[in-house]
Amino acid sequence: MKLLVIASLSMASAANITTDQAALLALRSHITSDPYGIITNNWSATTSVCNWVGIVCSIKHNRVTSLNFSYMGLTATFPPEVGTLSFLTYITIKNNSFHDPLPMELINLPRLKLLSIGNNNFGGEIPSWLGRLPRMEKLYLCGNQFSGFIPTSLFNLTSLLMLNLQMSQLSGSIPREVGNLTMLEDLYLDSNQLTEIPREIGKLQRLKTLVIEFNLFSGPIPSAIFNLSSLVTLGLSGNNFTGGLPDGICEDLPLLGGLYSSYNSLSGQLPSTLWRSENLIDLSLSYNQFTGSIPRAVVNLTRVTRIFLGANHLSGEIPYELGYLQNLEYLALQQNFFNGTIPSSIFNLSKNLSTIALVENQLSGTLPPDLGDGVPNLVQLVLGRNKLTGTIPESIINASKLTLFDVAENSFFGLIPSVFGKFKNLEWINLELTNFTTESPPSERSIFSFLTNLTSLVRLELSHNPLNIYLPNSIANFSSSFQYF
Repeated sequence: MKLLVIASLSMASAANITTDQAALLALRSHITSDPYGIITNNWSATTSVCNWVGIVCSIKHNRVTSLNFSYMGLTATFPPEVGTLSFLTYITIKNNSFHDPLPMELINLPRLKLLSIGNNNFGGEIPSWLGRLPRMEKLYLCGNQFSGFIPTSLFNLTSLLMLNLQMSQLSGSIPREVGNLTMLEDLYLDSNQLTEIPREIGKLQRLKTLVIEFNLFSGPIPSAIFNLSSLVTLGLSGNNFTGGLPDGICEDLPLLGGLYSSYNSLSGQLPSTLWRSENLIDLSLSYNQFTGSIPRAVVNLTRVTRIFLGANHLSGEIPYELGYLQNLEYLALQQNFFNGTIPSSIFNLSKNLSTIALVENQLSGTLPPDLGDGVPNLVQLVLGRNKLTGTIPESIINASKLTLFDVAENSFFGLIPSVFGKFKNLEWINLELTNFTTESPPSERSIFSFLTNLTSLVRLELSHNPLNIYLPNSIANFSSSFQYF
């Protein structure tokens, strides 16, 4: 009797894995393009499915538990037979060209925890039956062509930790039922056409990431968002939010590491608590209507790597204390009303600093003589349209990674520095509307003689300078990518 029982269990196991094999062969038959031959050359009925590319099996049950076809360049549809893979826990097919509706038979996968179908060509409305997958923890539907409203049934997935619906064509409101997802940690709804945020979003007390950028939201930012005390990343950019940011934002959101609210219509003073946020890494509030100044307390942002405050109505002097932010990589304060001199500390503040953008302010004075010494990794220096004067320090040569140098529409004078000829990566030089000169009388060692070493140069702007230029034959050796002069 014992032998019969063992034999029957073995047969049952074989039948189950055979069922899995049949389902996968049906999937293979629905692949219309496999440019790298990854599936069509590997999946064979003569080998175990557990050895097929993209397949993981459970050792205990000898059943298929995971499908992973990401980044394989496949064009295919999902056949209903996939719904017979009853031990399936993970489906990941992102970055392919799967299309047509998802088969409803997927609701027969009670163990499914992860469905990642991002960046494919699925379309139509998001299937409401997805809300009937009780163990779902991570749902990635992003980068498809889904349209219509977000189905309320999705918010029946009370085990959900991650919901990503970004880069689709979804419209209407975020359903009030979003408040049911009390386990949710990450919510991505950006790049859609959504119009309303319910106050129930404030119930998501475990939420760490909320990204609702580039939608059609308007009016004041809902106060419920500032009750999400676990938030680390808050993305609000590219909407039409009005009003201001609450002054206590960084007390209400003590873990905030990334605040992104550029391209809105926000106004008023920048929050005073913002400058006490020791966890802040990214601050992006460009293209709004904020007023006031940057206080000396900015020194408290010891972890910050990127500050984007351009295109506002900020004024006053740029605080010297910015030079103490040793992790700073990007400093963008362009298109404001800052005045006074550029603090020399900025040019010594971080070995990681790659961008300084101060264009279109009211800055005056000269550039420090050690300009390039403290910023060896500087890639973009944009200082145009200010009231700066003096000469370009020779120390600029130490910023050897420069690709963009813009000091146009200032009052600089003197010779155009020949050290420019040593910048192998320089793509754009903008010196127009200043007072630069060249040697007089012109000679073979003219500006163009050393600029011919710039093999990456695309754009050179010199107009409205008192130049006495000799054009040597070597001008023909300019970069092949050169487009504008």
